Amino acid sequence: MTTDTMKLTPVEPTSSPTEPPIAPLEFRSGIVGLVGLPNSGKSSFLNHVVIDKIAIVSPKPQTTRRRQIGLVNRPQAQIAFVDSPGLVTGEKGLFKYLHQEAREVAEESDIVLVLIAIDTAKKEDIDQLIEFVANVKRPWCLGITKVDLEPFARRIVILEEIARQHKVPCFHLTTERKSHDQSEDVLNHLAKVMPVSPQPLYDTEILTTATLRDLAAETVREKCLLILSDEIPYGIGTQVRQFDESRTSLTKIAIDIWVPKESHKGILIGKKGQTLKEIGSQARRDIEKLMGHQVFLELHVVVKENWQEKNIWMKDLGYVVKTTGES
Repeated sequence: MTTDTMKLTPVEPTSSPTEPPIAPLEFRSGIVGLVGLPNSGKSSFLNHVVIDKIAIVSPKPQTTRRRQIGLVNRPQAQIAFVDSPGLVTGEKGLFKYLHQEAREVAEESDIVLVLIAIDTAKKEDIDQLIEFVANVKRPWCLGITKVDLEPFARRIVILEEIARQHKVPCFHLTTERKSHDQSEDVLNHLAKVMPVSPQPLYDTEILTTATLRDLAAETVREKCLLILSDEIPYGIGTQVRQFDESRTSLTKIAIDIWVPKESHKGILIGKKGQTLKEIGSQARRDIEKLMGHQVFLELHVVVKENWQEKNIWMKDLGYVVKTTGES
């Protein structure tokens, strides 16, 4: 029995009206500066949207000292959030540096996300913040933080009115991952208004540009802020003295904790070294989570008399105060 082979004859396409090609979506990428008063929830928001802990958090003001970059990558956008110190005023030393950092973050951003907590104590502080942002002359939007604090809920209307007066978008934010959190709305808005970019600004495989060395030092400072009384934390600095990664399964880290007064040294160390031991224990656990393996952490308390008022010592910790005329 034979089987006939069927020959397929090409079919000519039928004519149809030409349709315009679908334009590819433009990729967008840019810098979003997080600006706000101390304790406005900037670092908590950053960790929330990056979905990892890359910025230290504590209930004490001036927790954030240096700008911290956290990246949110979307199919057609990369949003580079830059956390800044809470806006403070000061003419010298650490306070001058913090103010400079906040201003530079705002000025160098494509868009500023102003975060205001509903439990902000003084209306005049909010007015000064809005004036600061207006003078920077960058596009901005408002994020109302801590909206889950029911006793202050009536203030939300006041902040919404500020946004309406300045004709800027306004979002309700909380880090509790509840239904009324509008973090996703913020991300969608920013992804649409970022500048068109031929490519991402940063590697899409990373969440932050901070090094493990930097994160280790900041983690130790965070634990100091959380464990110590209000007397010391603002005068604490941390400096990595050793960061040995020669062994893949164990990293040896030595960090100096700076205090501005001799009397603070004993408070930080605690009775029989218990306070310093607890700081080290909590910091080591967090650093091991970051690195994914065992860490040997050694802490030393060093007295640097009034270091936060001396530019040369501040520079050693990465806090560079620019003099007039420097860009």
